Amino acid sequence: MKVNNLPGHTWYLKIKNMKKIILMIVIAVSSTGIYAQNKPAKNTKKNEPKQEAKYCCPKGDFCGNKPGKCTADNSPLIKGGTYYCETCNTTNDKAGKCTKCGKDMKKMENKTSAK
Repeated sequence: MKVNNLPGHTWYLKIKNMKKIILMIVIAVSSTGIYAQNKPAKNTKKNEPKQEAKYCCPKGDFCGNKPGKCTADNSPLIKGGTYYCETCNTTNDKAGKCTKCGKDMKKMENKTSAK
């Protein structure tokens, strides 16, 4: 359909331009909504202290925040999450056999009660 630049046909041009403007507004609003949903969540736990590595005695209930020796039996404290040999207290980051005595390594779990 050919539009002439006559005074009677200006309504068609206004509607055509208005459709373009409305389409641009819809695209802008929808892309803003999609972008807002993809933002990572902010850290809401600002007042919580950082969890420090917990070191525990493999033979007792003693745990501490620093490596050292157990107060009960003087054995070395083992970091939670590492694997250790119950016989010779050798530690490793991976499960498997002890390199010294050949026994199975056991994972040190963080104990709940700290003395």
